[in-house]
Amino acid sequence: MTFIFNAPISIFFCGYLFWKLFINKKYFNRNEKLIVIGLSTGIISHFLCWILLLLETTIYNRSFSEIANLESHSSDYLYGILLMSGLSLFIFGWITVTCSIAIGYWVDRNNKNKGNYLFTSQRLGFRQWSLDDLDAFFLLNSNDEVMEHFPKTLTREETKAYIVRLQGHYKEYGHCYYATEIKETGEFIGFIGLAYQDFESDFTPNVDIGWRLKKPAWGKGYATEGATKCLDIAFNQLHLNTVISTCTLGNKGSEKVMLKIGMQKISEFKHPKLKEYPEMQPCLLYEIKR
Repeated sequence: MTFIFNAPISIFFCGYLFWKLFINKKYFNRNEKLIVIGLSTGIISHFLCWILLLLETTIYNRSFSEIANLESHSSDYLYGILLMSGLSLFIFGWITVTCSIAIGYWVDRNNKNKGNYLFTSQRLGFRQWSLDDLDAFFLLNSNDEVMEHFPKTLTREETKAYIVRLQGHYKEYGHCYYATEIKETGEFIGFIGLAYQDFESDFTPNVDIGWRLKKPAWGKGYATEGATKCLDIAFNQLHLNTVISTCTLGNKGSEKVMLKIGMQKISEFKHPKLKEYPEMQPCLLYEIKR
């Protein structure tokens, strides 16, 4: 009976791994990882169950059918331990498989409901903001490394107010710093997008492009990919003629992205919104034209 249940799922699991790794050649998304972990645990549990069963046949020198007769060894303590251990592993394996598939399905359904994208790039989805993003966005805005080149980290209330401003900005201008997710998993990684700027300078009012990603998303090309897509939206859908971008002098990571997406350095300037933070006031101005 164990073989009847275990063999098909083992064959399916091995075939799925082969297809994923050698044919499809894609990474596992979050719900797939849960299912793989569950299937692996289940198969290992069933394998151990078979080992215990083989051990019983060796000890008692009987066939599988004879071993299955509980009455023949009802008083044997070792037999009881082996039988109950095998049965427990078998049950545990199937509980693990069932729970992993159920959890994976729930995660996948939740991500699909969330991913109502305005547009997408190869790996990223861009959408409007919701107050449901507050927890994840607060973790990002309260991280010292993420906010290194900003005056300070943001509190939960400040983060909430920022989301409300971004929602209002989208309604007024038709664009904003979009909430950005990894399409395959629905994982929120921060924002990439466009914003109307009218602070006092000789290059405003203008629309700038900006990004802020959580640290685990750094170094994977997401900012460059997302910014490239947002420039396409800016020029081909919003029909903008110029897009700018600014950063502090020390923000080499953002400056590198600006160069990668084809922007040109225009000048250095003192940001009027950073007068209270003189060490951050010197900034760079980059620009790209349609």
